[in-house]
Parts: sequence; C-alpha cells; structure tokens
Amino acid sequence: MASAMSAMETADTQSEDIPSAPLDLKACDRPGTGMSHRDSFDKMAGSRPGTAMSLSDQTGMGEDSMVSFIRSCMTSILQPFGQTVDELHRYVATLSESLSSLGEDADLHTTQLSEHAALISELRAELNRTSDQAQRTERLLGTAVEEKAQLAEELQLLKPKLTEIDGRVAEVHDNVQEMQPRLKDARTKLARCVESKFETDRDIAQLRSALEQVKTEMNEWEKTHEVLVQSVNGDRINSETRFQEFLGFTREQREEKKKVEANSAQLAERLRSIEEKAHDVELRLQDHTEKHQTTGATAQQLRERSEALQKSHEESKERLNKCNVAITDYRVLAAENKENISKLMSILSGPDVLNNLETALTVISKIVEQNKLSVKDLDERTAALFERENKAATKAGQLEDVLSNLTRRAERVESILGLEPLKKDDDEITGGVVFKGGILLTEEQIRHFRDIFDEFDADNSNTISVAELEDVMQRTGLNPPMDIVYAILEAIDVDKSGDIDFDEFCALLTKMLGPDGKVDVERMLQSMYDSMSYDAKTRKAVETVIHHTTELKQHKEQISQDTAKIDDAEVQIAGLHANIGSLEAEIKSLRRLVVI
Repeated sequence: MASAMSAMETADTQSEDIPSAPLDLKACDRPGTGMSHRDSFDKMAGSRPGTAMSLSDQTGMGEDSMVSFIRSCMTSILQPFGQTVDELHRYVATLSESLSSLGEDADLHTTQLSEHAALISELRAELNRTSDQAQRTERLLGTAVEEKAQLAEELQLLKPKLTEIDGRVAEVHDNVQEMQPRLKDARTKLARCVESKFETDRDIAQLRSALEQVKTEMNEWEKTHEVLVQSVNGDRINSETRFQEFLGFTREQREEKKKVEANSAQLAERLRSIEEKAHDVELRLQDHTEKHQTTGATAQQLRERSEALQKSHEESKERLNKCNVAITDYRVLAAENKENISKLMSILSGPDVLNNLETALTVISKIVEQNKLSVKDLDERTAALFERENKAATKAGQLEDVLSNLTRRAERVESILGLEPLKKDDDEITGGVVFKGGILLTEEQIRHFRDIFDEFDADNSNTISVAELEDVMQRTGLNPPMDIVYAILEAIDVDKSGDIDFDEFCALLTKMLGPDGKVDVERMLQSMYDSMSYDAKTRKAVETVIHHTTELKQHKEQISQDTAKIDDAEVQIAGLHANIGSLEAEIKSLRRLVVI
C-alpha cells in the first residue's frame, strides 16, 4: 500500500505538469457564452485545482467517457472557427456583389455627368450669347438716343435755311424745266457710252483673269518641271559617278588579280624548288638512316620521326598543290624557308650527323609547320579575294538596278505630270512643289492649307491656341470637353510650345489629304475627336480596372490573413490533440498503477 501511495503521489506531481501546455495557448472566445475555451477547460478541471482533471462520478473512469469529453471539447473549439469561415465566405460574396453594383452605378453616373456637362456648356454658351446681344442692344439704344438729340438740334438750325432753299428751289425748278429736253438727250448719249464702257471693262477683266490664271498655271508647271529635272539629273549624275567608280574598282581588282596570279606562279616555282631540295634532303636522310640501322632504338625512333615528317611533308605538298593564289608578302617567308633549308643542309653535311639528326628533324618540323600556316593563310586570302570580287559584282548589279529604277521613276513622274522628257538645257529649272510632312505638295495645296489655318487662327498670331481650336470645334458642332481639346493640341504640337504653328498644321493636314488632294476639315476634326474620346474612355476603363484590381488584391490579402489565422488555429488544435493523447497515456498509466 505504501508503494501504491507513493505511485499515486508521483502521478499527481506528473499530472500537475501535464496541463501546462494547453493553458499557455491563446484563448478563443466562444460566441454566445461569454466564456473562452480556456475558461471552460479550467471549469472542467476545477475539481482538483492545480492538478489534472480528477476522475469523479460525473466524468467516469472508462475510455468512452473520455472520448465523449474530447468530442465535446473539440466541437466547442471547432464550431466558432467554422462559423467565422462561413461568415468570411458570405462577406466575400457580398463584397463582390457590392463591387459589381458599384461599377454599374459608376458607369451610370459617368454617362449622366457627361450629359449634364454637355447641357451646362450649352446653357453657358447661350447665356453668353444673350448677354452679348443685350449689351449690343444697350449700346445701339444709347447711340440712337444721342443721334436723335443731334438731329433735333440740326433741325432747329436748318428751318430758316429751308425757307430760303424753298425760294431757290422754285427758281431752280423753272430752270430745270427749261433744261429737261437737253438733259434727256445728254442722258441717252451718256447711257450709251456707259454701257459700251462697261462691256469693254468686263471683257478686259475676263481677259486679265484668264491671262493671270494661265500665267500662274504655267509658272507652277515650270517650277514642278524644274524640281523634277533637278532631282532626276542629280540622281542620274550620282548613279553615273557611282557606276564609273565601280568600273574603276573592278579594273583595279582585275589588275590586282593578275598581279596575284603572277606572284602565285612565282611562288609556285619557288615552292617546287623548295620541294625538290626537301626531297633531296629526304633522300639523304634515308641514306643516313640505312647506314645507321645498327644503332638500335635511337635509329628506330629517328626512322619513325622521319616517316612522320615525310607524311606531314606529303600533306603539305598536297595543300600547296591546291593553292591557286598567292600574295607578294610571302616572298619573305620563301626566303626564310630557303635560309632554314640551307641551315639544314649545313647541319646534315657536318661530321656529327647522328648527333645533329634530332636538331635537323626539329628544324624540318618547324619548316613544315610554317609551310602549313602559309598555305592556310593563302587559302584564306584567296577566299577573301573571291568573296570581295563577288561582292563587287553584286554591288554593280544593284547599282544598275537602282539606276534603271530611278530612270523608270523619272519617266513615270514626267508622264503623270504631263512633262516633256528632261534635256541638258533644262538642268536649272525649278518647280513649284514643296515637301511637307514627307509628301510633295503644290503651291495651290499650300495656299489651301494656309486658308484653313487662317480660319483657325482668329487673332492672326500665326499660331493656333487652345481657345481657337475649341471655338472651331464648337462651330462644327462637336462641343468637346477641355481635356479632349488639350489632348488634340498635344498630339499636333510637336515642339511642345503650347500652340500649333503652320508647319505642324501642314504636317497634320498632309496625313488627312483626300483623293482629290484637298482636306475635309469637319471630317478631320471628327476623326481626331473620336480617336481622342476613345483614348480617354480607354484610360478611364484602365483606371477603373486598376482600382478594382487593387481592391481585389486587398480582399485577397484579407482572406489570406484569415486563412493564416485558421491555419494557426488548426496548429493549436493539433497541439491540443497531442496534449490529449499524452493525457490519455498518463491516465492509462495511472489506472495501471491503481490496479497494481
């Protein structure tokens, strides 16, 4: 019994240390109870404070009661987490629905705002017009009152004079009645003269206008013809000079080729002489090897080296036979080879042939390597020369094609414009055409562009401002917002000066030319307005998408945080399971001790 009591005391001390792990866990509130899981656990463990849960009549002593206890604890722990997850899912669904409804409301509000802005702009324009009309009527009324007062004063001054004039009028009336028949004759004669003069003036004016039109057309055709003549002559001269340069280059290449062939023939003869000398050296070496066969292993090694040297020399001979071209710089190499062969002959002619045979073989191997390198270099230079000649031939063909294309283009331009073929006497003729925006424009088109520019330029400042551009677009019935007007101005303003000058305006109009060579201003403004409106709508859509994307990212981050919390709770639950398993093991051990 004493041992049993001591075992119970040790079990009590161990059970005091067991529940420390779950007590350190973070408490999770239980909804609807006002009590955390830790409080419920402490309440269940309140039978024996400071120790593990005691076994009583309520809890029982079997494994079934423990399993039911664990299940009740687990359901009480996991149920709030399940509820929070369901709430999170419902919250995310409501958020997505609210976002979609907000997007639809934003679209409706944007359309309504644009309509209200258009109506307000129209009302403002009408108010400005009515105020201007009222001011003008007030000014006219004041001037009319002043004129009335002045006329009344003048009437009072003129009344005495009118009486005198009435008397004189009676006298004049009598005189006029006397002169009326004479005046009738003079009037008829004068009317005839005036009619004849009017007819002559009209004929003269018609002739002058016709002559001026013919003169301007002749000047324009002469200027265009001069420009085309200059361009065609310049192209022909450039092509002829390039063709002559190419012919000179080909002649130089042919002369160089002849020189190279002569040098290659000389080098081939020298190489043949070198090969003959090398063959004599090989024969002498063979004689020496035959005489010194009794020398043993050294002689055998020398023979193998000589055979390898002979093979390498035969390979170099085959490569030299394949060479067809040479360069004058290799005369130095031939001289060096000759000196090396003379050195070899001097070495072989000495008394100590066997001692100097290895040195001779090394010298011969060096000579063979030099010959290989020289042959390789000759092959490369030959290939380079052939490639250069082929490139020159292709360039000549390309130049001929370019020349033929230029002549065809010149003839085509002359036929389109109705010009006569270019002659040598017409080299200094200039044309009435100008390049604007990469397009050839006539003076008539430039005058048309200037007229359109003057319509835009209301203050005659030679530039188009934002207000002038907006005024023209409103006159055409577009009524664009100011951001669209600024966008159009920035698209046309290349130098970013804030205004549109004539060159920038011409660069724009050259892109808007119709098939008749003219520009439809309303169509141009409508197309620019449509493109800028589309760009603005696209930017707005992108901004809304970015905004919704950021909101979705925030919601995803919130969901990820919630899932992280759920994962932490699962980890804590797993820790609780582990602690429960350890408790079960301790309880089993205590039961065994009690049974004992």
